Amino acid sequence: MIGIPPFYHQNTSTMYELIQTAPVKFPPAPEVSAEGKDFILKLLNRDVKKRLGSVGDFDEIKKHAWFKDIDWEKLYAKKVAPPFKPKVSGENWMDNFDQEYVQEGI
Repeated sequence: MIGIPPFYHQNTSTMYELIQTAPVKFPPAPEVSAEGKDFILKLLNRDVKKRLGSVGDFDEIKKHAWFKDIDWEKLYAKKVAPPFKPKVSGENWMDNFDQEYVQEGI
């Protein structure tokens, strides 16, 4: 939803420490809805017994408010139009990817 993992750090050891101890932070701009923030926080709950989907199953996740506008039956039947459909211009098309990540493997 934001573009980077919640505890990302270039140093892997630091990132693992952040995963275990740091609070989840969101960008200051209201880019993520209240339902989106709640969804992320519930998926990242460190207490496995309270983590969304860990006690129940995918149905528990589907019932979250962030998915309130999803018609799951239509989605499964592939009758839902995607909100964004890129115009692909070839096998190596990468127009919608940030150049920082496109150049990473070179």
